[in-house]
Amino acid sequence: MADEEFDWSSIPYASVESGHCAGALVGEVESGTVHSAWPLTEDGNYSFWLYGDPYKATISKEDGTEVEEDIYEAHNLTLLIGGDSNPMGQGVRVNQVKYMRIRDMEAPTYDFPVGEEDVSFHFDKVWFYQKGKQGLVIAVRDGYFFVGSCDCNKPEQQTALCAKGLAMGAYWLVGGD
Repeated sequence: MADEEFDWSSIPYASVESGHCAGALVGEVESGTVHSAWPLTEDGNYSFWLYGDPYKATISKEDGTEVEEDIYEAHNLTLLIGGDSNPMGQGVRVNQVKYMRIRDMEAPTYDFPVGEEDVSFHFDKVWFYQKGKQGLVIAVRDGYFFVGSCDCNKPEQQTALCAKGLAMGAYWLVGGD
């Protein structure tokens, strides 16, 4: 685990600076707590975030009806990581956007340079989501979650590359393989 002096902002910053993610965040699986996100808006607020406080959204139910419900993004993410593919029947939402699941991968490995050295890094699991041309990647390793957004119109920000960008940031927290 990272010590108290660890700069949490370095993880999402490195993911975004890789060029593969438009936004990124890091948090703890057990609590759903987000430690940091990147980038920031001009006034210093996060432009990409996982909401811990509830907000209202219209949910389409399996029987075709629509109901307004409280959405708890952080809690629902912990449910997804725990094995619930459709948390609370609300799907996966990040930054108040609902995404459709495309696929997931068990223990993918990513190779990239760190300084003069080539390193390998694996996640325990990665989920790939999309809404239109907006991609979302959720990855877990060692009790932490890493979430990245990407603009799939850009060749360097396809979801597979966004996962690699997350690995490039997560490396600074948990190290390589």
